Amino acid sequence: MEYPAYKKAQKYLEALPAQVFATRREDPQLSLDRTRKMLKHFGSPEKNSKFIHITGTSGKGSLTMYLHNILHRAGKKVGSYFSPHVITTTERIMLNGKLTSVKDFLWAFKKIKPYLDHAKKFDKKFLPSHFESLFVMSLLIFQKHKLEWAVIEVGCGGEFDPTNVIPPPKIAIIANVGLDHQLLLGRTKIQIAKTKTGILKTGNVFFTGEANPKIRGILMDKARTSKIPAYFIPKIKTGFNLTNTVMSWQLPGFGKVQQSMFGQHQQHNATIAIAAARFLHLPKAAIKKGILLTRMPARIEFIQKKPKIIIDGAHNPDKIRAVVASLKALGYNQVTAVIGIGERKNAKAILKILKPIVKNWILTQTSLPYPKPMPVKIIAQNLKKLQPSAKPMIVSDCKKALARALKHNSNYPILITGSLYLAGELRQKWYPEKLILNKQSNF
Repeated sequence: MEYPAYKKAQKYLEALPAQVFATRREDPQLSLDRTRKMLKHFGSPEKNSKFIHITGTSGKGSLTMYLHNILHRAGKKVGSYFSPHVITTTERIMLNGKLTSVKDFLWAFKKIKPYLDHAKKFDKKFLPSHFESLFVMSLLIFQKHKLEWAVIEVGCGGEFDPTNVIPPPKIAIIANVGLDHQLLLGRTKIQIAKTKTGILKTGNVFFTGEANPKIRGILMDKARTSKIPAYFIPKIKTGFNLTNTVMSWQLPGFGKVQQSMFGQHQQHNATIAIAAARFLHLPKAAIKKGILLTRMPARIEFIQKKPKIIIDGAHNPDKIRAVVASLKALGYNQVTAVIGIGERKNAKAILKILKPIVKNWILTQTSLPYPKPMPVKIIAQNLKKLQPSAKPMIVSDCKKALARALKHNSNYPILITGSLYLAGELRQKWYPEKLILNKQSNF
């Protein structure tokens, strides 16, 4: 493995403008124009696959992985693009059930680097961002391997997301609409919903799991004006059985479903994925196997047995609410929480939702410079207002915070949550970057 070359490429890419499309300091259309220009330069690799495009405030990564694995088990050649990654950049690009190889990653990087170098010197307005560059790299890799299908997770929103340059996908999914990334997408769910409908285009078939009738009406109205078939996939009322490794339940009209990812929210994600897969007439056996085999890092991940440690990168109120509900369903009513939160996230809401299950608080922050973490003192101030009697441990260094949690040695499981970046930084204790790169797997 060419690890030094990989780290050098990673460093170069991370030095590019960081998701400049998301700052609103420029016309958001410019991100689409930049991405289209770069793709055209490389012969429009996006024209070689059939697409499934997925957005939503929560669940879009899981849905992308479910459909990738279903297509793979059905014998299709499939690639997927995810964001962000948890530990290492290759996690963003997946081919036929495996993370892209370092060899393919470097091949694509060497292909785009002269273009980026030229833009840095002569065309800074059209210098692609880190996200835009990685997305183009993914499409070049998909083209190289002659993949039939590409399942694409939206980075943020929909309408002005760089992934929205793809041809009209066969299937478009808006999992749900919640409050997150409000500086970019809008202050209200109505505004955010309208932004997400930007992925709906003539030629799609549209699926959504959005429960709120008013918000769902906005999505369905856009589908109607775009003259595309639209399907609402509600949460099913069927309960589920849990073991340490599998969640089992019955889907009416389909049969028994087994999942390796836990919680009612994952049950709903799987239901949407199954509906989309059945629309494509994929074999039932492939659908069942694809759902069962799907795992994702830092999603209700039981990473250590003694003491029990659970990692979940939930970083907005909806995701935190899903974590709490899942832990209660699994019988974990009290935890020691190691929590860090992003600078722009709703700390007050996150802490309030977590409060009923947290016995011991350990407040911390990531060491990563971007995106900026919320200073641990600010988290502590929010907690003090919410729970004046709380006596949290305040440990700025997240690795030391985890060590304190382990040393505390209470009878409660340890929950690491509040930030996907915190989850990724601490997950490396069990899954070092080199292991992931060598195995081409997160597990």
